[in-house]
Amino acid sequence: MNRRTVYFVTSISLIEEFRISRTLRGAMCPAIWNAKLKEGQYPVIVFSHGLSANRSFYSSFCTEMASNGFIVAAVEHRDRSACASFILNEGGEKEFLYFKTLDPDTKEYELRNQQIKVRVEESIRTLDVLEKLNIGGLKDELESGFDLSQLVGRLDLSQVVMSGHSFGGGTTINTLAKDKRFKIGVALDPWLFPIKDDIEDIGPKVSQPLICISTERFQTKANLSAMNNLPEETANFVTIKGTVHQNQADTPFVLNYIGRVIGGTSSTLDPHVAMDINNNLALRFICKQLVTSKQESIAAAKRILEDNKNEIIYGLYSKL
Repeated sequence: MNRRTVYFVTSISLIEEFRISRTLRGAMCPAIWNAKLKEGQYPVIVFSHGLSANRSFYSSFCTEMASNGFIVAAVEHRDRSACASFILNEGGEKEFLYFKTLDPDTKEYELRNQQIKVRVEESIRTLDVLEKLNIGGLKDELESGFDLSQLVGRLDLSQVVMSGHSFGGGTTINTLAKDKRFKIGVALDPWLFPIKDDIEDIGPKVSQPLICISTERFQTKANLSAMNNLPEETANFVTIKGTVHQNQADTPFVLNYIGRVIGGTSSTLDPHVAMDINNNLALRFICKQLVTSKQESIAAAKRILEDNKNEIIYGLYSKL
């Protein structure tokens, strides 16, 4: 188990550390490591993680998108909003950046507003790197074993999707407003507190098609009010009944019942059903916007959403 996971475990509960560590060690992801690409080009999704998470926390979402023919670039932010991250120093050694806790003298808004600015720039730079990769101008210095050259000329960058969860959802909205190379947005339970003083200016600038997929128990009046600043013409809203904030991450699948209760990830809707609905809402929306046809993905998503229609509320919704 790597140091990122250890830090996350510790941040949840010292009492549960041993139990959760044992669970996480056996977690599996249904994917083929370093698989070769099929023929053709692939549309691209840039994904931004939530507060105290990291790039690996959303494999259930990201692998589902990848299995439907997308290249997914999951960013790990270096603004110290991740549970832990690392950089390689000049000697090739890892230098860890740990989650920044709030200082007594610092207001949370000031910290989160500073962090989201970094996050937006990192998301934009990720697209810069992908563009460079696509023309063969990127050297692989990580020695990961994956052949980056097979991606040269294979990325369809004409309709790049920006997506993210929570803090990453707010990052998504802010990035769409700033960089129009991103053509489609998928914000999972967007947390807009970090841009609460700027949303009246940022919201109307989001001219791209956007869907905000919310869980039932996360949203607040202030957050819903902030989402009202998004353009009616392009913004779409949907809520999944019986869900909590972490239903859009991997957390419910790697914690046992006690861990889910302590971690606030216990939902009345089955986590697998919740994830299926979440993923297919995103997939259907993205595929409908693409110029390149993905009718099979749309049809499959439509069937799943129809089977679970009683768990879905369309439009901006609140029980508050």
